[in-house]
Amino acid sequence: AGSVDAENEVLFAALADACEGLGAFRLIIKPHPAKARGDESIQLALRVLGDSAMMIPPNGKLYDYLSAADATVCIPSTIAFEAMTLGVMPISYESATVYATNSLANCEAAMFVARDVEALRAALQDVIVDGKQSQAKRHKWDETIRWVLGDLQTPLATQLTRALV
Repeated sequence: AGSVDAENEVLFAALADACEGLGAFRLIIKPHPAKARGDESIQLALRVLGDSAMMIPPNGKLYDYLSAADATVCIPSTIAFEAMTLGVMPISYESATVYATNSLANCEAAMFVARDVEALRAALQDVIVDGKQSQAKRHKWDETIRWVLGDLQTPLATQLTRALV
């Protein structure tokens, strides 16, 4: 849990800096399920970002909020791939100052992987204008989702039968 806390701390500090000068935006923060009210880094981000940010309420439906977003900014997590299935651009923040327990660098063709504030800001700006990088990454989503999550169309029983034959 210590590494995830450190990753979150660095992410929220970077987000506060990266969002400066972006213009009007709405940031919706989903805390870790074990910290439904958020931790200190989330509370600080909420204070710094003011009316531009809110936290999903503990009883809020994650996929309702996620599907309404233009992008999801996360530490390396499966939520990035869940976002893709909902048509939402994932931006994974992997700071060089904190050891990441996971990395999504091998999926960079299908998502933004930002390693510093400038890269995070550039990714957010590209998503806002639906830039060339965002468009190119979206073309890799089907392939990436299949690679990570497997076949989502064929019933599981059929897949298991094929695997056992």
